[in-house]
Amino acid sequence: MGKLTEAFLKSIEPPEKGRAVFTDGDGLQLRVTSNGVRSWSQQYVFEGRKKKHTLGKYPAISLKEARRLSAASRLDVARGVDPNAAKAKAKEASKKKTSVSALFEVYDKRHVSGLRERTAGEYRRVFMKDILPVIGQKGIEELSKSDVIEMVDDIADRAPVLANRVLTYVRAFCNWCISRDYIQHNPTIGIRKPLKEVGRERILSIDEMRSLVDAARRELPQSHFDAFEMLALSCMRRQEVCQMSWAEVQSDRIKVAAERSKNHRSYDTPVTDDIATILERRVGECDQFVFGSGGEGKPIDFNSRMLKRVGDLAGVSDWTLHDFRRAATTYMEDHGIHRFVVERVLSHADTSTTGIYAKSDYFDAKKRALELWGDAVFGRNIGTTIVPFATVR
Repeated sequence: MGKLTEAFLKSIEPPEKGRAVFTDGDGLQLRVTSNGVRSWSQQYVFEGRKKKHTLGKYPAISLKEARRLSAASRLDVARGVDPNAAKAKAKEASKKKTSVSALFEVYDKRHVSGLRERTAGEYRRVFMKDILPVIGQKGIEELSKSDVIEMVDDIADRAPVLANRVLTYVRAFCNWCISRDYIQHNPTIGIRKPLKEVGRERILSIDEMRSLVDAARRELPQSHFDAFEMLALSCMRRQEVCQMSWAEVQSDRIKVAAERSKNHRSYDTPVTDDIATILERRVGECDQFVFGSGGEGKPIDFNSRMLKRVGDLAGVSDWTLHDFRRAATTYMEDHGIHRFVVERVLSHADTSTTGIYAKSDYFDAKKRALELWGDAVFGRNIGTTIVPFATVR
């Protein structure tokens, strides 16, 4: 039986300075400092050396619990195990479970895998190549603001835009860690992006659009040209076209499900005569994907070399596939299509108060807008076509 009692422990007053030590027996001690901190420790001898094993603070660790931990420490010594070494090993094992790398595996499973395929792939690529090699072995609780700043600055020296992405991804990851109670504070708070990004302002002219479509017809394989022309005429996004399935194609529209759209809202793109011609060319090429080839096939995509060849042949520089949407909608507005309809063509969400209640997607107005754009791309416009807002429905 030990010497200490709970009543005695509660009666102890802190010393005026230094610390006081109270022994219970079998090496168990309570140390009380002048500022009132009371902590348990186990004194022991291992391999001829006197050592101390910290057990925890009182009263969080009661006298009864301290005696149990003391007995466990003495048992470790009797078995030839250094309690401090065992504690360090357990701490290291715990750290590995909550390292940035280990938690990213959970983050990937619980969050990243639920993102769109292309977005998820970008997350994984950046983490594996640029983030985890630098901070992956750190415990999440040890990750500091200076760690993140140093990593982002090093990347910014060679790739400023990538540095912005790295900061964004780490910030989102840390917010997720907070939501799962791995950490209490986000170490990225207050860190500014190293590069101020400015949105593209490039607007392709009608002549440039025609040149690009003509060059793509001569340069690209049929499946890629058909997808290229669909992108040029439909105002749809790259992945929404490249991964389009036949299940989404109806007689008068292409119906993109919420899980495939960028804003996670389903939308319809009208099938104009020009778009219908593209779809007719694709019949029988692939059972599942509109722009695939051979049986089940796989969805296509465009690589940078392929697009560079098209641009070089067309004599058009500084362009991207996404610029087609800007060119089309600028032309539509310049030729009388109201911006409200243009927003519906782009499948942008209407977040206004009215939009919450009004669920019409202005299908007929969108179709006329796309027909106007198709006429322009193929040179069929005669004069200027004006569609007054009063008749957009």
